[in-house]
Amino acid sequence: MVSPVPSRLLPPLILFGLTLALTLGGILARPIESLSLFWPVNAVLAGVLLRNSRQANPGGFALIYLAMVAADLACGSAWRPAVWFNLCNLGAIATIWFLMARLPRVHRRLRTPHAWPA
Repeated sequence: MVSPVPSRLLPPLILFGLTLALTLGGILARPIESLSLFWPVNAVLAGVLLRNSRQANPGGFALIYLAMVAADLACGSAWRPAVWFNLCNLGAIATIWFLMARLPRVHRRLRTPHAWPA
């Protein structure tokens, strides 16, 4: 019998897998030698980090970056553009998270008919 993955390793593995899958989906949806018009990675991961604040730490951001670079390199990109484009993507994710995390919790959860106070 294979031993189960320790529970403390499961959230980072899920974060890495989700990032890898979304990045591959965006890369495979792009036209040849062009940028993708469908790039859900930044928005989805910003939302995941907002919902799971334990993952929003330097290790979590590094894991996201490594998964994005790995997906880009696996699809045949040169290492230099892969490093820089994904650094920009990580910057976008961190900026969205940083700004949204400062909102009151009731507004972040979107549990009311309006998200902003009247």
